[in-house]
Amino acid sequence: VNMAIWQFTLHFLPKEKVITYFGEIPSFLSFNDYYDADENLDISSPIQSELETYLDYFLKLSCGFERIKSWSNSLIIWGEDKGNEVNLFTAETANLEQLYAEVDLRNFRADFVDSLVEIAQKLDCILYTKNHTVISPTRGLLIEEIKQSRAYKFCVDPYGYLEQLGSTLDE
Repeated sequence: VNMAIWQFTLHFLPKEKVITYFGEIPSFLSFNDYYDADENLDISSPIQSELETYLDYFLKLSCGFERIKSWSNSLIIWGEDKGNEVNLFTAETANLEQLYAEVDLRNFRADFVDSLVEIAQKLDCILYTKNHTVISPTRGLLIEEIKQSRAYKFCVDPYGYLEQLGSTLDE
């Protein structure tokens, strides 16, 4: 994940696989818990090209996003470099491994957030956020999570955020 301080990252997790792995939908997942479970939470797609085609058309129509140059053959990226992005990692078996998005809070686009919610709902996913919380894919919940994020705090007051970060590191 190549994120910038102004990007809010969220991962799409298949709801049924989360329930199977954890026994419930947790409201919080530590970084370690998420990465320990990651290989069990892939979004398998029987026909990956259908999902790619869906994302190609949906992101073009909803946000005007097209594929952009990727640093890996296993990664497809839609959106704006270092801006709003949807990233699709694929496994060697051609099943989808990981789907995540980065929301650029320097230039907030409600249409992009709405598109992410719609994609999650279509794929029957829940969202694991950069705040380590797990939420249902709704616009209201996602915006509340964004407002709690470090990226949001940085964008609202960059100097104040860096001052606060510096004082915490000094302690």
